Amino acid sequence: MSLLEWIAVVALALAALGILLYMLYRRFRVHPVLRRIKDLTWQQRLRLAGRLVSDQDIPLVARAILVLVVLYLALPIDFIPDFIPVLGQIDDVIILGGGLLLFARLVPREALDGHIAAVSAAELEVIEAEARPVDQKALE
Repeated sequence: MSLLEWIAVVALALAALGILLYMLYRRFRVHPVLRRIKDLTWQQRLRLAGRLVSDQDIPLVARAILVLVVLYLALPIDFIPDFIPVLGQIDDVIILGGGLLLFARLVPREALDGHIAAVSAAELEVIEAEARPVDQKALE
């Protein structure tokens, strides 16, 4: 294959991946549950992920997808190696976006809403507890 053919193949692959990423972006942007998750802090998202993986009411397939996505991102083995500029990172984004969309579709909506509310409420309780003045008589 000549250099010009390689450049054409890479350009077509980048265009196809760009279209796929745009479609995933549009999906994430309009999905109401994922919008609520986006509003959480990173610590709240980690707590939410832990609650979702440990919840026995959520189907095993959905929990496995979440674990596999995290493992894929954490392990150095990729479909497209990360040392290839742009393409190496695009496969990570595609796996993350597709895995989260599939997970959101498989999890019962009520369970996901309940866990998001619980994580948000727990954070509010911590903030309120830190804001309360300390009773000096109780300390004595």
